[in-house]
Amino acid sequence: MSRRHLLLPTLVVVLSLIVGACAPAKPQPTAGPQPTSAGAQPTQAVTAPTGGEVVTLKVWDFGGIEFEWLDSIIAPAFNEKYPNIKIEHLGIPESEFSIKLETAIAAGDVPDLAVFVPARLMKAGHVMPLDDFMAQDGFKVDDFFPLFKSRSMLEGKVYSLPANIFVWGMIYNKDLFRAANLPELNADSVITFDDWLQYARAVNKPSDKLEERVWGSAMFWPAWNSMNNYMSEPFVLGPDGRKCVGNADNEDWFHAWEVMLTAYKEDLTPDSASTLLGEMSFIDLFKQGKLGMMYGTYGEASAARAAGINVGITGQPVVTKGWKGNVGGWATEYSIMAGSRHPKEAWLLLKFLATDGAKLLSQAAAGEAAHSEGIESPPCYMPLAQDWAGDDPLRQESLKLMERIVPPPFTPDIWTSVDPFNEAWRRMTEDGVDVKTAISEAAIECQEVTDELWEEWEKLGQ
Repeated sequence: MSRRHLLLPTLVVVLSLIVGACAPAKPQPTAGPQPTSAGAQPTQAVTAPTGGEVVTLKVWDFGGIEFEWLDSIIAPAFNEKYPNIKIEHLGIPESEFSIKLETAIAAGDVPDLAVFVPARLMKAGHVMPLDDFMAQDGFKVDDFFPLFKSRSMLEGKVYSLPANIFVWGMIYNKDLFRAANLPELNADSVITFDDWLQYARAVNKPSDKLEERVWGSAMFWPAWNSMNNYMSEPFVLGPDGRKCVGNADNEDWFHAWEVMLTAYKEDLTPDSASTLLGEMSFIDLFKQGKLGMMYGTYGEASAARAAGINVGITGQPVVTKGWKGNVGGWATEYSIMAGSRHPKEAWLLLKFLATDGAKLLSQAAAGEAAHSEGIESPPCYMPLAQDWAGDDPLRQESLKLMERIVPPPFTPDIWTSVDPFNEAWRRMTEDGVDVKTAISEAAIECQEVTDELWEEWEKLGQ
């Protein structure tokens, strides 16, 4: 049984204290927007505080260099537009974030906005739905790329807005492909794991010397790059996100794992070359022309291009032949907590992050592309994204990939559900366990974990 599975009862106890000990905080009626009926025209847009009143918004995220932009880019621009709204930014290590947020809920002292709020807190009523705010300001769900429907929505309601979006596709070296007589791929291309293996073999150049070595590809092992990104039909947990057995251990999945294992055994990927690589990352190898393919975002493709690589971007290999959903992704998304003392002002910041702020972030990151490992990303808000793409072919291809994303069925915690497949991969590569045995046993454990997650999820609504 996985370590994350063993931790599940502890998390359940903590969550039950939070959900049961304090009723979900409700926004003050006078502070937020009034409900709008279905089909009603948007009412007057939300405006900033007037007069001498100064409002301070508490914003929580993971902090550090990854969120430094909130202080250096967003806060100054937002304060220039709304001088009466100040931002108090607190960075909390990711490993401590959820428990600190849940503790704040139990204490009745929550931040106004928080990043990556767990869906269970939305279900329990601790996060404010944004639908009325969006209606008042004329935003529609379809104004955002498809990933929005899985990342920012729950049970038909919107609970977060993205500051930016990262398209999780495949980047490849066009020159290495051309030298190996391989086809040029684009956003419309759909390849299988068999295609991927063929390409990796063709590009791969074995050598004991790093300066002469070229690997066919980074490993696209499914537990990371496919399961959470809907690379198979049916989804790894089925159409309702509940059934691992039969969906994660069918013939298509067995074959995908077999291909991964074959690539590993043939040393087509850097995964078995740690002594040769040291601290070098996949993107380092790719930017040096030593890697034919890797999972990656537009930002990583842009950084590789700035390093002189003739880079292309396409979708990842699919598990099920003919399945078009070969792209995944994630977004940096913030939510307004239901206990916020300033929901109207929090909405103004959230809206800024998704529009003007997202544009500023893209512009700032583009200036650092030559020195980054993939920080540049397009806005998720489509009117801005179209302007962002302009006539740049790489950006245009990235937007096409964004449109291809198929939002996966909801499940309470996909990473905890599929965690047993990490151990299955270790057993295959280190212990010599055959694929069907390792995957079938992992699917049973995955099912046990998923059943427990759903059981606890359904209690949240009671």
